[in-house]
Amino acid sequence: MDNVVIIKIEGIEYEFKLKSSSILYLEKKLGKNIFEAFQNPDFTVMVNLFYACASQSCKDKYHNEADLFDALLEEY
Repeated sequence: MDNVVIIKIEGIEYEFKLKSSSILYLEKKLGKNIFEAFQNPDFTVMVNLFYACASQSCKDKYHNEADLFDALLEEY
């Protein structure tokens, strides 16, 4: 599968993939065009990017970006 990353958190595999729906989520959340956002990839952009790319099962467990990012930091 192209453009997919599988990450294990607490023994559960999560799929991360940048899709058009992820891009729309990012643009809405960040209030700017995706290309503008990537010109300055600060912490907020990266946290939102991880969440936007997360599989639905991951979003069901981690209800916001901060929870997911905390889990990633603990694991890695």
